[in-house]
Amino acid sequence: MNQTTADSFDEILSGQGKTPSGSDVPQGLYRTPDIEIIEETDALVVQADLVGVEREDIRVDVSPQRIVIAATARDAILHKPSGVYQKSVTLPAEVRPEDAEAHYNNGVLEVFLPKRQGGHTGVFHV
Repeated sequence: MNQTTADSFDEILSGQGKTPSGSDVPQGLYRTPDIEIIEETDALVVQADLVGVEREDIRVDVSPQRIVIAATARDAILHKPSGVYQKSVTLPAEVRPEDAEAHYNNGVLEVFLPKRQGGHTGVFHV
């Protein structure tokens, strides 16, 4: 995977399963991000649309069989939390979280997850 931004996996995944910052989000403003999982022979590529989110407000937790994405969206003018994205997805293949890479650009988070074993290819919409 060609990483086009300076974002490192450690910066994006610094939360390790914690909820995103901004727990003062008004009740009822929780959203489920649109997620697409592309299965390649040696890896899974998880893409999530996180509109209105800054890189530092994204938390991703990856285990061999699951990915959890959480992020806080902020109001563009007031810079206050305006909503929370959160989604947990069972992965279609077992991955190696320790070798994962991620970057965030223009509202799209992309996480590259190498598989433990090779397999077939396909696209999974969640």
